[in-house]
Amino acid sequence: MTPATFRVNTVDDPPGAPTIASPADGTAVAMLSPTLAINNAPDPDSTNLTYNFEIALDPDFTQIVSSIIGVAGGQGATSWTLPVELQENGWYYWRAQADDWLMEGPWSTTSRFLVNTTNDPPSAPVVTAPADGSTVAALATDVVVANGVDPDSSSLLYYFEADTVPTFDSPGIIRSGSVTEGSGTANDPPTTPTLANPSSGAGVSVFSPALSVQNATDPDDDLLTYEFEVSAESSMANPIAQMSGIVETPAMTSWPIPAVLTENQTYYWRARAYDGALTSAWMPIASFMINTANDAPGPAAIISPTDGSSVGTLTPTLEVANAVDPDSDSLFYEFELYAGTTLVTSINGIPGNTSETISWTLATPLADNTVYQWRARAFDGDRYGQWTDMTTFTTHIPVTSIRAEIEFEPRTLNNWSQGRWVKVEIELPHGYPAADIDISSIRLEGTVPAETLPYCINQHEDGDELTIKFRRSDVIAVLPAGEHVPVHVTGNVGSAQFEGVDIIRVIK
Repeated sequence: MTPATFRVNTVDDPPGAPTIASPADGTAVAMLSPTLAINNAPDPDSTNLTYNFEIALDPDFTQIVSSIIGVAGGQGATSWTLPVELQENGWYYWRAQADDWLMEGPWSTTSRFLVNTTNDPPSAPVVTAPADGSTVAALATDVVVANGVDPDSSSLLYYFEADTVPTFDSPGIIRSGSVTEGSGTANDPPTTPTLANPSSGAGVSVFSPALSVQNATDPDDDLLTYEFEVSAESSMANPIAQMSGIVETPAMTSWPIPAVLTENQTYYWRARAYDGALTSAWMPIASFMINTANDAPGPAAIISPTDGSSVGTLTPTLEVANAVDPDSDSLFYEFELYAGTTLVTSINGIPGNTSETISWTLATPLADNTVYQWRARAFDGDRYGQWTDMTTFTTHIPVTSIRAEIEFEPRTLNNWSQGRWVKVEIELPHGYPAADIDISSIRLEGTVPAETLPYCINQHEDGDELTIKFRRSDVIAVLPAGEHVPVHVTGNVGSAQFEGVDIIRVIK
């Protein structure tokens, strides 16, 4: 027989992004209703694609001028002629995406074009120096104008004329010839100096440090001086000290702060250059902290378990609020657990983190119905902070267990299918309100936590039903492949525990 071919396609894949054909990015079009053209997108499943187009006044496409959905794809390329007229000398942004009837692909890169059907004249420049009617005490002077504005171009040429008569037609008239915009002999400001020392966020070991910048440069080779400011506020309001007229020194220029600053206080500073007429921009604000000696960290604060509380697990988590270190050192934490005066277990060297709390979960189960005491403290690598007060708690495991009915969806969990969540419905026996379920306690296979939001409670005559979600990738990771895979879900309702099981199919 004649060989035949077929393609395996079990999952719909989205199309790729089309590419811009015309108008290309940064170009101009000579019509008010241009045609937007793209090169067709690739699609692994189909060639029967449609296309969506958008054109807007801004690159974030919050100000849509016009759009269309479902333009049939052409042979290799697809186009759409705008049904509206655009504004002359307006800049517009446009993009397109493909649709394979099931999924939309990504947007193309954004392209920008200018509508320019006619060439418009630039506006007139404005004389700024010498001012009208003024006197110049020199035989040579600079003539300066504020630039004109051209709607069609950002690059202009200028022509200057000087004469002794207002009609500009005497034999002694002076003409400049063409002058490129931005050129001339006017004074230009210096560049912005850059941070040298101390580096931003660093600690300094003296109370009156010197602040240094890498020197600015001046286009006119003017001699530069510098201005410094230091403040206790990041807004640079109310400077503690400031000074201008600091003479530039080779490569770097420094200023010793003429004030005694405060230990463990953060300060902010900046500098700028001055050429005798114009100043540069301020350098970005930098900070430093006065740290002449290492101080011990402050105490941590007990979060849980609190003093006199009861915990329903034999491997509780001990949690404290982070301590504060005056020197902003990295902190480590030490925990101790006692039964009376006997040390049961301890741990040290737990690194701090960027969250507001630090915790330690016991690995070895404790005894049930037993009183324990615990405490914690911080360590900065050199000095220990104070211990927290000794805090007492009791272990107590509830003995009540409830059998719940659960229903898992989807009934077949395919590792290769798309989707972010799975759904579980939990129905408790009559007399146990679903509203009493502690959603944060719910676990799938003992490890995968339920999402605390969103959830739904439906009330029935024979009992309440709670609907929750689990993260699909986490569930697939803990379940084995098989045709009949049990899924266990546990949790707490009031002071009791419940457990349910469902059987599903898992494909990996």
